[in-house]
Amino acid sequence: MPNGEERPIAYASRSLSKAETNYAQIEKEALSIMFGIRKFHQYVYGRCFTLITDHKPLLKIFGPKNNLPSMAAARILRWSVELCAYQYDIQYKRSEDHSNADMLSRLPEAQQQ
Repeated sequence: MPNGEERPIAYASRSLSKAETNYAQIEKEALSIMFGIRKFHQYVYGRCFTLITDHKPLLKIFGPKNNLPSMAAARILRWSVELCAYQYDIQYKRSEDHSNADMLSRLPEAQQQ
């Protein structure tokens, strides 16, 4: 919104798989972006949108200049290439100011019967 107010139209969340729990923190943060992009593809593809992250290294990796480290994990390289199909701006927001997105990741997992 022009006045800086956020008005989300949807939220989505999922649990990490057993393999994904072993990812490095930067990969988990990037995975959350890719989950959102894929989940809401029909809404964001072909439109300009803003990605908001509380993980500063992603600004360089997924930013406009795509400053990928030469030793970046292959999955991060793949995700960066996938994001090239979208028109987006990426912005950093402190964790304290990002609670609306983080709240879903803090929910307790339902017990399997």
